[in-house]
Amino acid sequence: MTPDRQSQIEATTQEKGEAQPRGWEVIELRNLAAEGRNTFVIGPFGSNLVKSDYRASGVPVIFVRDIVSRRYFYKSETYVTPEKAKELAAHTADPGDVLITKMGNPPGDATLYPEGYDRAVVTADVIRLRPARTKVTPVFLAFALNGDDFRHQVGEITGGQTRPKLTLRDYKRLQVSLPPLPEQRKIAAILSSVDETIEKTEAVIEQLGVVKKAMMQELLTRGLPGRHTRFKKTEIGEVPEAWEVVPLGDVLDGIDAGWSPKCESGPAAPNEWGVLKVSSVTWGRFNDQENKRLPSGLRPRPEIEVRRGDVIVSRANTPALVGRGVVVHRTRPLLMLSDKLLRLRVSERSSASFVNAVLASDFARSRIADGATGSSKSMKNISQEKLRGLPCPLPAQKEQETIVATLDGIDAHATAESDALEAARAVKSAIMSVLLTGEVRVTPDEAVQ
Repeated sequence: MTPDRQSQIEATTQEKGEAQPRGWEVIELRNLAAEGRNTFVIGPFGSNLVKSDYRASGVPVIFVRDIVSRRYFYKSETYVTPEKAKELAAHTADPGDVLITKMGNPPGDATLYPEGYDRAVVTADVIRLRPARTKVTPVFLAFALNGDDFRHQVGEITGGQTRPKLTLRDYKRLQVSLPPLPEQRKIAAILSSVDETIEKTEAVIEQLGVVKKAMMQELLTRGLPGRHTRFKKTEIGEVPEAWEVVPLGDVLDGIDAGWSPKCESGPAAPNEWGVLKVSSVTWGRFNDQENKRLPSGLRPRPEIEVRRGDVIVSRANTPALVGRGVVVHRTRPLLMLSDKLLRLRVSERSSASFVNAVLASDFARSRIADGATGSSKSMKNISQEKLRGLPCPLPAQKEQETIVATLDGIDAHATAESDALEAARAVKSAIMSVLLTGEVRVTPDEAVQ
């Protein structure tokens, strides 16, 4: 370790030497590991665990990608044989252990390895800490490692790196503020209850997405329930006999391309021109905050200013998001399309919301996936020609309106749940900031004072 590095870590940890709440103490992480060997480790290096060791079943292998938003979601579905796991016994994780990401932007996300999971093996980019339960409650420790104060320490020792990465040696020397065990348990219980609310809300949002997808497929191919009795075969499957299936271009007055000048890094002020980023349309709702300021020396192009009622489509994006659209229900003025976005101008034969629903349908997404180009697996492009050629079911106007209203009802419910989710996350952040610092004290048998 270089002298500068040593000084940086010492300066970071000395900050915790400030006055602590009565009964609390500041402890280096290495002193919170259980006694014995291999209680604070990373996964095996190099040839000790390679791709050829992986199997379709056996002992789970935990990767960085399995720690998502500071929670454990096992999605790798990668295993090793029990014999291989025995060889790697020093790098196993048991329920109640704390898992930390060594890499990421930023690194240092921590989560508890949950009860009910089998013993697993961690990879080299995961830190596994087995807590000394006589000193610290594992659930509390996971929350503390995700708290603002501790994350600040992580940022101090990884800041300036091109690809931020923790070393186990540095991480062990970081410090955490610990209340007495009964108070730890109370704090953990409070924060866990908030997490439970967040998880339930996330589950509702996910289920609404499943319901909307199924209902969209039914409404865009079979029509309103009970309205149609005669159907015909088309390129998108059976549709009501009274419907047309036309190229999407037939219901458009045109498609407008955007512009991508070299912009300032920050967003435009309300009275300044800006250029929208792809992220403004990425998550299903238009976000006018996702923009970059147009430099004062460049002349804006008012003809590509985004307006209420526009359908904005991502022309270039990841395979899952290319060709996705949003309807602009409201926006601030003076924002222009970038060259990775397209505006669909919908004719009187349809509506912005109906066209946007078609773009999200299974049959449209399949055609977009087939028609997208690009040598990179992570970035694809869809041409205006391919978009114009997408099949578009065309019911009568009244039925289109009813279909849109039905789907809008689900969206309104999902939006309300999303707002509640953001509120719950904000509450959790606020509670963590006061409980993990002792600014607000709790007692084992009483509510927050």
